[in-house]
Amino acid sequence: MSTNSTESQGNAVPRIRDPGFQEFYANQLLINMSPFDIALTFQKVTEIVPGQQGVVDLVNISISPQQFKAMSKLITNTIEAYEENYGRLTIPDQEIEPKLSKNELSKLISESLTKSRETGKKIKQK
Repeated sequence: MSTNSTESQGNAVPRIRDPGFQEFYANQLLINMSPFDIALTFQKVTEIVPGQQGVVDLVNISISPQQFKAMSKLITNTIEAYEENYGRLTIPDQEIEPKLSKNELSKLISESLTKSRETGKKIKQK
């Protein structure tokens, strides 16, 4: 679904396509984060040399955590509307199970924040 304008506070905003616009097909996603942004690396699992599968990084998009949260709500609404019209999507759990649990991810983030703070203190001391 595509439109030529977007709604912004009730006003239609013209929409154009950048001359450098590119379209990609990705079948894998890598997510990294810092306190200031979340980076989405879209990837494609494909044959990289004859007979050997590999992962090709296609594009990296960095956004604010606030935009990421807004995007997740938009994606959830889109999938729900899709399923209402086309039927429920089924994906085997092992294909969508995150490598780290929420608790493990939270622990890594906390450790990263602690290291960042320690580095900041060392820089201030110099």
